Amino acid sequence: MNLKKFIRSGSIIAAAALTAVSMTSCSLLGTKEPEPAPTSAAQVQLTPEEAIIGYWEITSLTDPNGNEVEASDIDLSGTPLESISAAAGMILRQGVTLEFKDDKTVSLSFLSGDYEINSDTLTLSMPELSQSVSLPCTIDGSQMTLSIKSYSISLTKK
Repeated sequence: MNLKKFIRSGSIIAAAALTAVSMTSCSLLGTKEPEPAPTSAAQVQLTPEEAIIGYWEITSLTDPNGNEVEASDIDLSGTPLESISAAAGMILRQGVTLEFKDDKTVSLSFLSGDYEINSDTLTLSMPELSQSVSLPCTIDGSQMTLSIKSYSISLTKK
């Protein structure tokens, strides 16, 4: 009987010793458990440069009070968009799609040009504009919001 207890407790001690040696050797070698890979698209954080690529449809234009407006209601005076204010009604309306490409070009309606984006600003350069236009920009998943003065342009990724 005592021999069985001795063997059983010896096995437990041996298993504990092996575990301790194994854990010590891993920490001495600098080995650590691998980080789990993201399991869904929601866990992958895209940079603004990656997030903007694709087709974006204008879904609404809103005034500072949140009321939907038409492009003609937005006062573009004093902005670089003033030079195309006559065409703004055709460009800045629901259903118009902008295509942002990974080569930093953008096309919308009959206009095309270049763009730059960082964490909070989208800059557009087009031959039709007197100068580059920098607009405050936020991208949250499939939603983008651009601001012109105190108006908002909401876009949805297609």
